[in-house]
Amino acid sequence: MRLKTPVVFVLLIATWIATFAWQTVEHDRVATQLRASLANRAADQSKSLDILLRNRRHYGGFIPGTRLESALQEMVKSEELLSVSLYNRSFAVIASAGTNATFSPLEMPESGSLWLTKRAYFRLDVDLGVSTYGTNSRPREAIVMQPRTEEERSRTEDPEERRRRLERAREFIESQLQTIESTPVVNTNQRSRRGFLFRRPSSMTEEEYEAVRQQGGVYGAVFQMNTAGIQAAIDQDKWLRTCIVAFAFVAFVAMGMAWRNVSRSSEIELRLIRAREQNTHLKDMNMAAAGLAHETRNPLNLIRGMAQMVSKENEASDAIRKRCSDITSEVDRVTGQLNEFINFSKPPEVRRTSVSLESILEDVIRPLKAELVDQNVDVKMPSEKLQIEADEKMLRQVVFNLLLNALQAMEQGGSITLATGRNEEGAWIELSDNGPGIAEDHREKIFQPYFTTREKVGTGLGLAIVRQIVLAHGWEIALQPVTAGGASFRITRIREVRG
Repeated sequence: MRLKTPVVFVLLIATWIATFAWQTVEHDRVATQLRASLANRAADQSKSLDILLRNRRHYGGFIPGTRLESALQEMVKSEELLSVSLYNRSFAVIASAGTNATFSPLEMPESGSLWLTKRAYFRLDVDLGVSTYGTNSRPREAIVMQPRTEEERSRTEDPEERRRRLERAREFIESQLQTIESTPVVNTNQRSRRGFLFRRPSSMTEEEYEAVRQQGGVYGAVFQMNTAGIQAAIDQDKWLRTCIVAFAFVAFVAMGMAWRNVSRSSEIELRLIRAREQNTHLKDMNMAAAGLAHETRNPLNLIRGMAQMVSKENEASDAIRKRCSDITSEVDRVTGQLNEFINFSKPPEVRRTSVSLESILEDVIRPLKAELVDQNVDVKMPSEKLQIEADEKMLRQVVFNLLLNALQAMEQGGSITLATGRNEEGAWIELSDNGPGIAEDHREKIFQPYFTTREKVGTGLGLAIVRQIVLAHGWEIALQPVTAGGASFRITRIREVRG
């Protein structure tokens, strides 16, 4: 079953929409993967930060702030990592390094990631595990210690405070020795190191230690990552898929146009086949009709001869002779119509020769002089002489039919003007009269076979034969507009023979 052109266009549009949707989904998938890869690299940076915090801790998990920030500065020297911000449990920034490193974690959404035009922020928790000894268990936090103020230094130099701090240190060392002696020796270095790093220092009370942990304990970090490379890859993928969609659009449009052209070509070819078949049928019908008309002339000639014989008999009365005359006249009229039909049905075979247009016009007017005088019609001949290329016999018939058509249109008195000339398309012949003219609604029908406004006089084939001969020569004929009444026919594109 052959698809219709609108159905094909709908299918092509639906296919292009599906292609557009497919490329959009694929672009979103690639963009999601690229962003996920950046998030994974941020997670790798978090692991590196965990290792850095483990290595920088001192007794009790303390890390000097100056040393930590210098280490963070080393981390942000890469082009992808722009800044690192460490924050405590209150989401206050306690250490940072890099560009725009004071970004608050409170500005982050619940998803833990914030994507901007040229950068992205990732909030990740710092996990150093849990240290458990006896009944005490606390997170393995890294506590950032900032430089002491003058007040803190003066309080540290107080002798009584110094004595109490030394006393607490001695008690802490004795308790550590007791713990080591009571613990099985499996991995002494690891056990002592874990207890050493994550126990409260003896110089600090529990309240002081908890206050320091709340203020300086590292709870998480915000990593600011550069998205220029990711965005460039996303833009490149978007441009590529846009090109794919554009090429698909052009391809589908080309396919639609090609399908339409093929459909039109098929329709035209089908019409040509049907027209060829119809033309063949009409040609056969035309030949059959022409043969019938030719065979009809023989009995008509026989009827005409018998009527003449009857009218010449001595015993024939005047009434019989009148009826025989009427029969002869009707037979002559029908025979004339059959002759015109036979001439019209024959395909014209043009035999071009060089002919003088002036001599053709004079030869055609000569047998019509009697009728011209009877109707008091004056004929004006052209003053210019032309030598043209035409079939002389057919040209005579064209001029004769046009003159006879103009003469029959005028009742008594009038003029017929014959004019010739040349232009850029070739020579031309024009025949005009000052008769009643042609009605506006008849102008498109005058060249059709058997169309006539004078049923008693014409057969309706005169102008049709003229047009047939003109087209066979490759000329053109048209009814010219007139302003003063009458009708004017012009034949153009006649090839002139120059001597």
